[in-house]
Amino acid sequence: MRNLYIILSLLFCIVTQSNLQAQEKQYILDGSKKLQVSGFISIIEEFSSYDSQVALSSGGSFGILFNQNFYFGGYGLGMVNPGINLRNDDFDSFSSDFGHGGLLVGGVFNTEKAIHFDVNTKIGFGGYRYNGDLNNFEDYDAVFVINPEAAVEANIAKFLKAKVGVGYRYVTGFNDTTPNENILNSVTGSIGIMFGWFGQSKSNRIKQEEQIDADQIRL
Repeated sequence: MRNLYIILSLLFCIVTQSNLQAQEKQYILDGSKKLQVSGFISIIEEFSSYDSQVALSSGGSFGILFNQNFYFGGYGLGMVNPGINLRNDDFDSFSSDFGHGGLLVGGVFNTEKAIHFDVNTKIGFGGYRYNGDLNNFEDYDAVFVINPEAAVEANIAKFLKAKVGVGYRYVTGFNDTTPNENILNSVTGSIGIMFGWFGQSKSNRIKQEEQIDADQIRL
């Protein structure tokens, strides 16, 4: 829990600092300009710690993007590399499977710059299954997952972004028989490719050009 509090505090500081640096307060629903709605899909590769070993999860996400600054959608991730054999006092060894999916919410800052920041949170449910090698033991837990993340995005093209992030995954809701309730709690690192529309809408671009022309006339 202590690590989760630290990550949430860092995310709060990032959001606060970004707001302080803004020259003009902006809103998602801004009456002064037409609301721009677009979307994206992404491919995600996530690295985490699993019983002191590196684990890889693969998956993807999708989202609805408002004014290139706020998005919500969904995600899904599945751990692909255990197979990791574990040991404890009750069983000689066991292997496990873990997957989760749910809601994705995030905000993007300074999207007009080639390199900019993203803060997001994954909130979902998943399954944790582990199989004992002795006595054909098997158990399954339905778990709750929350994974806040801070990320850096790079504009590759108007339809393509690359993303690198660091976060913390907190998992709870295990059965009493689960060998280790903290085994899935971990710092996470992720890399991803996003496909969608990340440029200005035509109407907003024309309005911006008209405003620039008007300012030049006044000068």
